[in-house]
Amino acid sequence: MRRVMAMLGVTAVTVLGLAGCGGGGSTEDFCALDTQLNLADSGGDFDDLDSALDDAVAAAPDEIKGDVEIVRDTFDQIFGQLRDQDVSNLADVTPEQTQALQELNTEEFKQASTNIDQFITENCDTGS
Repeated sequence: MRRVMAMLGVTAVTVLGLAGCGGGGSTEDFCALDTQLNLADSGGDFDDLDSALDDAVAAAPDEIKGDVEIVRDTFDQIFGQLRDQDVSNLADVTPEQTQALQELNTEEFKQASTNIDQFITENCDTGS
């Protein structure tokens, strides 16, 4: 479970680091999003995470919009499965419920996450 949750955290930090304002659809808008938001700041609440991912999709430029949508859609599926089990926050996920999180390990998801990371590195001033 720790490995899956760690991967979820890394990916959420990457993607949620792009959330915070909507609109756009340009590199400038995408890069201007709040890079400080992370999984810990969200408290792990699925509704907050859903909203942040929707904001990231709205701001994503065409060249990575599909990748951001894949990440958002994967999280939507996982959150839906967990909600069906009366879980609404990542902090409440039990070891038995981690099966839903295994969907994060798909090649499509990993490639989309890699593409987003690469785009940020090449196009956004992340201050590092």
